[in-house]
Amino acid sequence: MIGLADLDTDMNARPEIYTVWFRKYMHEFRESVEALASRAPKI
Repeated sequence: MIGLADLDTDMNARPEIYTVWFRKYMHEFRESVEALASRAPKI
C-alpha cells in the first residue's frame, strides 16, 4: 500500500508509468480521495 504523499512524489518523478486518466482523476478529485483515505482502516 502506498500513501498519498508517496504517490504524489512518484507521480511527479515518473509520470510516464501512470495513465493520463489516473493523473487527471487524482488532480481533479484529490480532496475526495484524501477524505476516503482518512476514513480507511489502517493496516
